[in-house]
Amino acid sequence: GQSRLYGAGLGLYANVDIPEATVLCYYTGEVLSLMKVIRARNTDYVMGLALNVHVDAKDSPDVLARYINDHGDPRCINAKFIKEPKLRRAAVVSTKRIPAGYEIYASYGEGYWRKRGGIPPPNMATKALLWCALAAIGCTAVSLIHTKTFHRTMKK
Repeated sequence: GQSRLYGAGLGLYANVDIPEATVLCYYTGEVLSLMKVIRARNTDYVMGLALNVHVDAKDSPDVLARYINDHGDPRCINAKFIKEPKLRRAAVVSTKRIPAGYEIYASYGEGYWRKRGGIPPPNMATKALLWCALAAIGCTAVSLIHTKTFHRTMKK
């Protein structure tokens, strides 16, 4: 559904309560070499996994991890990317309990924002900061509309 972050586009939401340390989904896409990344016009969906291993989810709308936004406020980050270069993907893992209906946020890292002129814009997070605060105090009485939802526990 629509992200709570101003100007962010779509976001990924939990459709059930998610415990800490749960694998939610994977960031995958077209595998690119460093040279292809350097030549690319749009790298908004490119994640570097290793020096010469990158994945681009730009043309992969079914990759749910591409809808995860970086909140900009570390207190609101509730997931992280764990890079698995040999598997050509990054696992998205919850870093705390995520109540059903809450947006999933993960840090994109300094490199992503440095390339775009700094840190996530502070005004981008104002709309979502209230929801972050509600999640922090465990408020689950908020009814939210969400369309793109996903939850999967790790299968070994």
